[in-house]
Amino acid sequence: MLAPIGPSFFLYQQVSDQLAAESIAMQGLRAAMLQPEAGWQEELGRHLPLLAQSWGKSLGLADLSCGECGPGDLVTLEVRVGDAVAIQTAGIEPE
Repeated sequence: MLAPIGPSFFLYQQVSDQLAAESIAMQGLRAAMLQPEAGWQEELGRHLPLLAQSWGKSLGLADLSCGECGPGDLVTLEVRVGDAVAIQTAGIEPE
């Protein structure tokens, strides 16, 4: 009777981590990009731990890359929760 519970719990944990990672990456990057130009990177650093806490998860990695982070560049955020990895990309609008 206990044998099926182990794999089911592991699968639930994986799905939960993946959903959390996707949500944290998407909502964190979205919230940061809606901020005034000068403060969006700091805003991202403030939002990610709050989003992870709302999911009851521990944020393993948050990696931001955007080249020069200027108008027209792409911003990519990679978030890791447990073994799950989510990547979100947004563009910085040209002036």
